[in-house]
Amino acid sequence: FFELFPLFRCADVVRVEAKLRAPCFGLTATELRCCQKNCGFKKVRYDTFGVISLAIPKIFMGMPVTIEALLRKYFCMEVIRGATCDRCKSQTGKRDSGLFKKQGLSKVSTEVFMKFVYSFVEKKKNGIYTQATFEFFIRVMI
Repeated sequence: FFELFPLFRCADVVRVEAKLRAPCFGLTATELRCCQKNCGFKKVRYDTFGVISLAIPKIFMGMPVTIEALLRKYFCMEVIRGATCDRCKSQTGKRDSGLFKKQGLSKVSTEVFMKFVYSFVEKKKNGIYTQATFEFFIRVMI
């Protein structure tokens, strides 16, 4: 019996960890590339996530919006002006070379939680501003 005790204890630990772990999790990959053609610097960072938070832009106010459109906006490439890559900074001392930032899913569990956030500020007739934020979650099976 005592020889099996560590095995039972290990199984208990695995069960507890499974209960504590988020029901869905994944890994995002964020790639930063230098905007200078002759540089070629690229850096990839991996981050874990439990929920993908998608902001609903004001341009969709009063219009239907699809999850696909929000995901495309979330994962679209963007230019970070005023940033400098490590290579340009160390080799040439150049500042403001700019960086391309692209984000994507690297690893995803079989289900993902998505958080949708919509915020707006409204000015009332008496000049007072009110702010409201709506949040809701959905579970997507992959």
